[in-house]
Amino acid sequence: MAEEKQKITDLEVDSKEVEKKLEEMKIKDIEISAGREFKPGGGMSIALYLIGIAMSIFHIYVLTIRAIDPWYFRTMHVVFAGVLLFALVPGWKTKRMDRIPIVDLIFMLFLVAPAAYIFIEFDEWIYRVGVVPTTWDFVFSLMFVVGVWEMARRASGWPLAILAALFVLYGHFGNYMPGLFYHRGYGWERMITYLFSLDG
Repeated sequence: MAEEKQKITDLEVDSKEVEKKLEEMKIKDIEISAGREFKPGGGMSIALYLIGIAMSIFHIYVLTIRAIDPWYFRTMHVVFAGVLLFALVPGWKTKRMDRIPIVDLIFMLFLVAPAAYIFIEFDEWIYRVGVVPTTWDFVFSLMFVVGVWEMARRASGWPLAILAALFVLYGHFGNYMPGLFYHRGYGWERMITYLFSLDG
């Protein structure tokens, strides 16, 4: 009987220690989150708010009132999401910010510029992409792919980003792989522009 009481007491002590450690971990997580939180102020806060509203209205309009070409829709979807993500989710541990770092503005440009290029070059672009891309096709495609890769890293962490990078490398260097993993390999221009397509 005494042994059973001792076991119960030990279990109670262990459970209290576990609860204490969990509480400490929770506090640490809150501190880390607070340390990385972006606190937009004034005009920036309003701008991000309006971008969020515009994104919602755009999706509701396209999905319920008037459909548009999938190229335009998916490109704008990524641009809206990317701008908000780069503005609100820091890419590394940093102190609380009151403005968007220049590197995040560059990543936003990596999404916005290719989107503008698609709208301008669309009629010719759809016949070239992944087949006979021009230098500008490749440049803007690479910008977009890098931007989306960074979005994945920030949203899901390094494992997904590394896996995506490995598959891209496999697409190019498949001719060096053994056995069942062998394929003829694809040039960077063709592969990157293909990734910046509806099938990429």
